Amino acid sequence: MATTHEVKQLAIFRQEAKGGICWNRDPGEEASQVWTKGTPLIEDASSLEMEAHTSAGTVTITGVAAGPASGTAGTDVPYYEANPYNIFVATLRNGSAAIVLATTHINTAYGLLVTAATHTYVDISNTTQTVIQVLGPAPGYDIGDSNARVLIRFLSDEQHKLAAVATA
Repeated sequence: MATTHEVKQLAIFRQEAKGGICWNRDPGEEASQVWTKGTPLIEDASSLEMEAHTSAGTVTITGVAAGPASGTAGTDVPYYEANPYNIFVATLRNGSAAIVLATTHINTAYGLLVTAATHTYVDISNTTQTVIQVLGPAPGYDIGDSNARVLIRFLSDEQHKLAAVATA
């Protein structure tokens, strides 16, 4: 039976190969940031400070925030690294509208929608700025559910550390 689920923020599902949360302690958080736990983060290209990813962003993803922003420049930033081993869970949407999970969504690359309220969803309407791949429904969610949670991984060329190695 199809169910309509509550919309939720990104979360870590499985963490492997590294011991725990990563930290950006220096230079830390960029000034005036307002992200929530579960927001994808990037490093500012010039200052290397951490800031929230944007829906149309072209900078590789460093990781997913393990806590909210403080709003104070230089604050230590905990995050789950975007790497080949970590799997996250996210809500599947069509822009900001509900969408029914279909088999055609599985193994497909999409972009993310980061809203002004700092919520992040898989956006099936964004096939231009692709940063994640849908792996399948999260436990407790089924094909046919609306606002289904899906397992995702960040695409290799969108993972900050792998992309940096590839261009070095």
